Formats: sequence, structure tokens, C-alpha cells
Amino acid sequence: MTPEDQPPPILNDDREQLASDPGDVDALFASIAAQTVDKPPSPRETLRALPTATRTAAALGLMLVIGAIAIAIQGLRNDLSGADLTRFVASIMILAAVCAGSAGLALRGMHKQAIEPGMAWGMAIFALALPMLFASLPGWWPGMLIPAEAGWTPHFRCFGRGLLATVGTSTSVMLFMRADGPAHYRLAAAAGSGGLAGMAIQQLYCAGVNPLHLIGSHGSLGLAVGGIVLLVAAGKR
Repeated sequence: MTPEDQPPPILNDDREQLASDPGDVDALFASIAAQTVDKPPSPRETLRALPTATRTAAALGLMLVIGAIAIAIQGLRNDLSGADLTRFVASIMILAAVCAGSAGLALRGMHKQAIEPGMAWGMAIFALALPMLFASLPGWWPGMLIPAEAGWTPHFRCFGRGLLATVGTSTSVMLFMRADGPAHYRLAAAAGSGGLAGMAIQQLYCAGVNPLHLIGSHGSLGLAVGGIVLLVAAGKR
């Protein structure tokens, strides 16, 4: 063997060390395995590995928990009866149905047939816009006017509470997303789902029906959260 064929001294040292202590090889492989194949999954990885139907049901379940907590704190409305109550319940059910559909879009399994981007975005935008549409319908929601003498405080307070609920419900969906950098339409759908849930929760405890209050404090929640989420996601790419 020519000098050029000789391995570097460091390799000779490694060979001699491994030959004298073969246990080091086992320790090396054990260390690698502990960091790869034998590494226990993180809580987030465990959630991601759940079947799509389970992830969607769990996200919606968390939304219900958040809603129940908000109602327990704020109190459930008791001012509705007759036709007003029927229209109110039907409206809440519509919000809930679209909320569930939007959450399903956000958590849709990647193994399923791909949705055309235009259609996916159309569905996400519909979920974001529906609360604004509902809030804009004159006389649709039964309740009472907030006196002008109360100023802006009730409106900002209601918006803050609703925003807190919407962040929680939107996060409930995003928590179960499988991709680290999900498609933007999925993020928009998650925010839309959260906004629908947030408005439904607000309607269950807030009786204010001033047009500006309904649009600004109830209907805009999903758009506010969606705008922030999409701006942050765009900044990361």
C-alpha cells in the first residue's frame, strides 16, 4: 500500500478505538436510533397522525368547549321566544354547519383528490364573508339597541371578547393541520371556521343589534384573524 493509499491518521485512531471497544459502535447506533426511529412522537406529531375524521371532530369538539366556557362566563341569552327564537336557532345552525365545512376544508387529507385552487379559495372566502353577510341583514337578528349614551366601550369590549374566542376556535383547527407550512387557503379556511364559531358564540350571549355593532364587533372577527394569519404566513415565505 502506497502512502497515498494510507487512511488519514484520524481514521486509524477511530479504527483502533472501535477495535479496542466495540461497545462504542452499539452506543453510536443507539444514539442515532434514539434521535430518529426510536424517538417518541411529540404531542403535535401525535395529533397530526390522527385520521382526518378524528382530527376534524377533535377540532370541532375544542370549539364547543371554548363556546361553553364563553357562555358560562357571559351567560346565555333568555330574551328570545316565538318566531324570533326559531329564526335565531336556524341562523346559529347555518353558522355551525358552514363552520364545520370550513374546518373540514382546512384539515382535508392530502391523500384525497386535490381541489382546484380557485374553488378552495372561493370556499374559504365564503366562510370568512358569511358572518359579515349575516351581520348586515337588517332586522335579521333579534335583540335590543345599545344606547348611544354608552359610547364605544360596549362595542370594543364585545369585539375584544369575540376576538379572543375566535383566536381560540381558529387555533383549534390549526392545531390539527399536518403541514408545517400549510397552503394559504387552508389557513384562510381555519380562520373562517373560527370566525363563524366566534360569531355564533357572541350571538348566544350578546343581544346588541346596532348595525355597526353587529358588523364591526360580531361579523368582522374571522376577517381580522384571517388577515393577521395570512400576513404572518406570507412573511415566512
